Amino acid sequence: MRSPFHCWIAFASCLLAFLADAATFTAKLDREIILAGESAVLTLRCEGALPKTTQPTQGVAGLGLSFLGEEQAISLINGKASSVVMFRYRVTPDKLGDFTVPPFTVILGKETLKSEPLRLRVVADLPPDKPRGAPPAENATETPAAFLKLIAPTNTVYVGEVFPVEVQLFFQTAQNIQIPQPRVEGVRFLLLRPSSQQSRAEIGNSIYNVVSFRNAAVATKPGRLDLAFDTDLTVVVSQGIVFGELRPMKLASPTQPITVLPLPKENAPPSFNGAVGSFEMNVTAEPTKLLSGDPISVKITLFGRGALDNVELPPQPAWRDFKFYPPNIKLDHTDSLAMNNIKTFEQVVTANHAQVKALPPLEFSFFDPEAKGYRTVRSTPIPLSLTPAPGSALTPSVTTPANISITPPPAPKKPEIAHIKPGLGTLALLTPPLATRPWFFTLQFLPLIVFVGALAWRKQQEHLSKNPRRARRLEVDRLVRDGLRELRKHVTARDDTAFFTLLARLLHEQLGERLDLPVASITESVIEERLHGRLPERTLASLRELFRATDQTRYAPIASTHDLREALAQAEPILTELRQLGMKD
Repeated sequence: MRSPFHCWIAFASCLLAFLADAATFTAKLDREIILAGESAVLTLRCEGALPKTTQPTQGVAGLGLSFLGEEQAISLINGKASSVVMFRYRVTPDKLGDFTVPPFTVILGKETLKSEPLRLRVVADLPPDKPRGAPPAENATETPAAFLKLIAPTNTVYVGEVFPVEVQLFFQTAQNIQIPQPRVEGVRFLLLRPSSQQSRAEIGNSIYNVVSFRNAAVATKPGRLDLAFDTDLTVVVSQGIVFGELRPMKLASPTQPITVLPLPKENAPPSFNGAVGSFEMNVTAEPTKLLSGDPISVKITLFGRGALDNVELPPQPAWRDFKFYPPNIKLDHTDSLAMNNIKTFEQVVTANHAQVKALPPLEFSFFDPEAKGYRTVRSTPIPLSLTPAPGSALTPSVTTPANISITPPPAPKKPEIAHIKPGLGTLALLTPPLATRPWFFTLQFLPLIVFVGALAWRKQQEHLSKNPRRARRLEVDRLVRDGLRELRKHVTARDDTAFFTLLARLLHEQLGERLDLPVASITESVIEERLHGRLPERTLASLRELFRATDQTRYAPIASTHDLREALAQAEPILTELRQLGMKD
């Protein structure tokens, strides 16, 4: 008796067979424009049937296709059955230009379905009007794997005015996330490391992780400021294939233009030294009762909204009766963006004379962007009570009596002439000169030997750079030689997966070097086309058998039954015959 599960599968299979006439087969690239060195992902989608395999109608020179994986899904909703099979391929061009991805075919019974050809462009750099990582449009049918969003609440600021900037990084699954960096000059940021906050957001039918980076910016020169950010990260794409594929991406945010206005020159007070914002000032001093010349500790506190990190105290003409010493400066901020700051100057001063009665008012001027004008804040005078310091004592004078003579100290005795030595003393042993020693003569040829060796190495490198085929042959010979030693180690360790993975790489590298093709373009059809007639049929049959064994071990989720020693004994003569095969011009 059949179980309910088997009955359900049989019923779904019947429905799928009934719907097979309405099967569709489409192809789609994840990107139409890629950078040189990158790969695109081709997704083949078959709805309404369950094909076993698919294959391209033709090969394209300079375009490598490698199979990534397959997905199947069967559903029964409201009595209606549907099936979806997706095949994914990695498309890797080996040069710049426009390529046509060939159509693929699937066989469904007696019917053959064919996909449409697709266009793929490979460029050295993305055009400026198509930055990677821009937010999706509102009517977009697809959502990107990651993008940047820039939020600046104002489009007009003054030079030196502080304004908040927020950069939001949206991603579905990513690694190695970096802080977005500005791509413009004429602006500085108050925080060396911006504050960050994580959240989640839903866009369309996709759920994104959102990391918000917030900082305070200050425009440093007037004119147009095109504010934009970019960052690097690694996204996980094609998540339906095992654990997904890691792909590095460079994201760029949309550009937000900001007009930076210059500060007006009219009505600028003399005490203005570049501060922009809205500030208050507090001044305290102690002690206020002291002796003339004693130090007075003056504490000046500036606080308010604006950048104070580069602000210094302006000159104070009213304080001409005081001597200033270098101040101790401390800067704190009261919010997470450092837009509201407190700057403290601990200044030590001394009065020049005792007639000083008070500390004069201290002035500080700044430009207020909201009022669009200059403002000046003044402190109140601080009374002082100075007491003159007591007079210094008279220096006593010493008088020498006239009848007392002072004898000067004796002059130092001059050294006498040294006597002639009667003996020579101990004589040093004379050694032969270096020029008479054999090793010194041989040492003179060492620089010449080094020069000749370096010249020979350079000539060899120049020869290899002019002959890339020879350079590739030497590299592949070294790779195969080292790889055979590794294969013997894997045979001893009975590591099937590592053995066949390395064997597949050695075969692809050797075939690519002999046929002068990229490694990614070596397929079974290429082997049949290029090697038929150039290798014995026995060798071709052994080569096919090795490729099937490597594919079975790498992709089949079952334990391998291959004899590794037999496979190694079969692979060594094949690699030898391939090395002896003449290159295809």
